[in-house]
Amino acid sequence: MMNKTLLFLALLVLLASCGSNGGDKTGAAEGQTDSPATSTEITFGIYSDTLPCADCNGILTELIILPDTTYRLSERKIGPDGRPSGSGLDRGVYSFPSDGKIKLTSRGQGNPERILEIGDRTFRFTDIQATATMNDLTLDLAEEVIGKKAGELVYYKTKAFNGHPTMVYSYVKGNDIHISKGFLDVAPESEKAIVAYYAAQYNSGCEGNACALSEALKMDDAAMKTLVNKWMPSETMHERNADSHLALLFIVQNGDQYQVNYNVMDKDMMMMGASDVFKMVDNKFEVSHQPLTARGQQKKLPNAQKPSGRNKQ
Repeated sequence: MMNKTLLFLALLVLLASCGSNGGDKTGAAEGQTDSPATSTEITFGIYSDTLPCADCNGILTELIILPDTTYRLSERKIGPDGRPSGSGLDRGVYSFPSDGKIKLTSRGQGNPERILEIGDRTFRFTDIQATATMNDLTLDLAEEVIGKKAGELVYYKTKAFNGHPTMVYSYVKGNDIHISKGFLDVAPESEKAIVAYYAAQYNSGCEGNACALSEALKMDDAAMKTLVNKWMPSETMHERNADSHLALLFIVQNGDQYQVNYNVMDKDMMMMGASDVFKMVDNKFEVSHQPLTARGQQKKLPNAQKPSGRNKQ
């Protein structure tokens, strides 16, 4: 069973990455003159991999390409202990200097332009020296922007995660919405019922009756309730609370037990972490540990920590 410390750390990871998107969703870099080529088709989203490094164990690289012609590039050196160090964050605008190429023009003074080759849901750096042991300079698509919901970009993590724990959903109001669609596409009906159970009770990036998590499940409210009634204990089910926003949904499986760690934020920015444990008995989940929400472990986020940017799973 996941302890409170690991749940708290998962939330810290979620909130720590929230500051990189605010105020950057529109606009262009000062002095930028190139116009994006509308004929070039690229997939918007998050591209990542570990790239070669001459004096370290690799560079953990993440490139975010957004529909508004802006980008974010994070390059972090991996030390001898296997951990990345520093932030190494650069941001700016992109354009297309020629067919099959994308140019990154930094907003930071003195930063060089970067040219990458456009592949099939990949980008390949042309300005990095490959090494004998690390010659792959390609970033692969990790999360795809599939649209907007509640005014925020919705990202789908497209690769299935084979095993647990599984971060299914993360969203703090004012930030991007991240959903592990790869997991939902391969999850058995029983595990989809767990996700539907919380989606039916909490606001999850909703505009009216259309909610990001239920759309990722390809279900409306009626279909979700049917699924929930089949698998989940009905005594703890209630109608969706429009003022309680699901911020994190994290599942840990241990045999026939499923621990669900989740965080909910109310309209006053009060965050509450909770943990429910369900056990599969005769093809139906039973509550084996009462919800912790009654403890009311709440913490008001100070102004400096209020969401203002992208959060990443």
